[in-house]
Amino acid sequence: MASAGIVVSLHAATVRQAQQTLTFGIIAVGLLLSFGLHTLVTWFARNLAAWSAAEVVVAGSAVFLAVDLVLVLAALNRFQRSKLVLD
Repeated sequence: MASAGIVVSLHAATVRQAQQTLTFGIIAVGLLLSFGLHTLVTWFARNLAAWSAAEVVVAGSAVFLAVDLVLVLAALNRFQRSKLVLD
């Protein structure tokens, strides 16, 4: 979540705009997960029953690591030190 916040704040003009954009994104993802992914959840529930607990933890960790890596790389790519306004 921190990486997503950094990417959004680098793109936003104001703190309020960043907060509203991040809030909208969280709500949109929540709605998508609760309403639109019933088929995916059913598939995961059916297939995860055959996995051991260690495999589930490793797979979940790999997904979170991949998402975080993409967000950190996006933030690093977007950050431009020369455009910072320093007093």
